[in-house]
Amino acid sequence: MNKPNINKIAERWSQRARSGEWERTLKDPSSYVNEDDAYNKFVKVLKKKLGGTKQDLILDIGCGTAVMWETLKRFCPEKYIIGLDIAEGMIEIAKKNYPNSNFVVGDAHEIDKLIPFREFTSIISRGVIINHIEIEYFKKILDKAFNFLKRDGALIFD
Repeated sequence: MNKPNINKIAERWSQRARSGEWERTLKDPSSYVNEDDAYNKFVKVLKKKLGGTKQDLILDIGCGTAVMWETLKRFCPEKYIIGLDIAEGMIEIAKKNYPNSNFVVGDAHEIDKLIPFREFTSIISRGVIINHIEIEYFKKILDKAFNFLKRDGALIFD
């Protein structure tokens, strides 16, 4: 397994965030991120899986600019949602959009070194990891993430 060049990926996504390109992409109904109504479908999955349960602590891996925050705040107080992303530029915008939330810049592969909590009620990831890294690297991230879940926690990736 080759570790992806995280620095190059992080810089590319930081540039997209800082230039406003990412926000324009999110709002464009014809962009790849909105293909087949993917965002709304993921929100429906979250509502179905998390809607009836109290969420004590949620981790959003690859949170970007915190696109999922409005949805996540329905299930958990904002201060107990943690966003992790490799792109500093994405986190800068997330912090600006949600100053009362917790965001961490770093590689999800090193979650154990970056996040002080060890028992999340739910860990989510909306498209980022699966679409942008090799499957073997993703499997290692998935293994680590699974170890951070409470016994009856939810791991929701698309």
